[in-house]
Amino acid sequence: MEKIEITEKYNELKGKLEGKEDELNYKNINYEKDAALMKQQIKFAEAKSAEMQTQYERTVQRYEDRIKIDKEEMQRELKDRS
Repeated sequence: MEKIEITEKYNELKGKLEGKEDELNYKNINYEKDAALMKQQIKFAEAKSAEMQTQYERTVQRYEDRIKIDKEEMQRELKDRS
């Protein structure tokens, strides 16, 4: 009788262990998926940020060029009036 109880207890514990291993593997897989997704999102955000920085710099340069041209035109007009 004692051997049967020990075998049942062993099988019960073995089943619990296998269940915990399955649960741990599932959580590990989900963690790795989430980590990969986060890395992908970060990479996309960094690329988007770099693109926006480039656009910003081009816009600033265009406005600076336009201001310079307007300033030169105003100076010519003032010279012509003098």
